[in-house]
Amino acid sequence: MQIEDPNLMLALKVWWAISWRSVCLSVLGGIAAGIVTGIIAAILKHGFGVDAGHVGTIFSGALGFGIGIYFSAWAVHRLMTKGFGKYRLLVTFR
Repeated sequence: MQIEDPNLMLALKVWWAISWRSVCLSVLGGIAAGIVTGIIAAILKHGFGVDAGHVGTIFSGALGFGIGIYFSAWAVHRLMTKGFGKYRLLVTFR
């Protein structure tokens, strides 16, 4: 395995590889979580008379934050295991 010294262009390639995966998957996961929490809030309001608006908003935000962290970590893990193009993220300890 050949090791390259990091430069700005390589850092931008790694950043972009992580960022686009994280953002796209986080947005999709956030939309799915928002739909689910919206349905639950609607059921609680119409079925049981409970106004879960503020609690649902806080819960959706926390869930979206967690989804974003998960997919960011997933993107880094994927680049460490499968790589991208001729590059693969490698962590070494000195």
